[in-house]
Amino acid sequence: MTVVMDGKEIEGDGPGGSLERMRELLRVRRLVPARLKVDGAEVGLSRLRALAGGEASVELETVALKVAAENAYGEAAAHLPKMEQSIERCFDFLMLGNVREAMQSFTRVCSGVSSFFALMKPLDALVGVDPRLGWGREAEDMKPLLIATEEAISQQDWVLVCDQLRYEWSPRMRVWVDRLPQARAEAARLAAVS
Repeated sequence: MTVVMDGKEIEGDGPGGSLERMRELLRVRRLVPARLKVDGAEVGLSRLRALAGGEASVELETVALKVAAENAYGEAAAHLPKMEQSIERCFDFLMLGNVREAMQSFTRVCSGVSSFFALMKPLDALVGVDPRLGWGREAEDMKPLLIATEEAISQQDWVLVCDQLRYEWSPRMRVWVDRLPQARAEAARLAAVS
């Protein structure tokens, strides 16, 4: 098996040794996987954990943890205000009686929130953010609101949905937007510590 990481072949002892050495280098050097090819075909990074040595070749490209943190926070800073705007559009559509458009907008918000946490929670773990202070806590705090909003939608209680959007969803997005610079600085600080 050939294992290449960032253009350099990784040597290892015994079957699967190269994969173990690659995983060790990722951990020790605090690198973040960016692109993975298995047997010449690009695959999702989630496949990295399942590699066991039955592959002919593995090519992995990485980025430094500090760069990954900066990229993630840059992406979050670009998308959170858009999610806040989608919440406002959802509210406006409901106020006009356009339930279909409101639900499409709300679906985009939920997808955006899910993507946001899928990006930020693993990053928190990689850089070593205290779980009680990181985005994972925010995700847990968000669950009851999501459940309550889904319940109000299922009951077609549009007044309650509007109240939740205006007085709970929108302020929460503003808090996240306001928190980003501080969280970004902390992530960069922790990522720089090796």
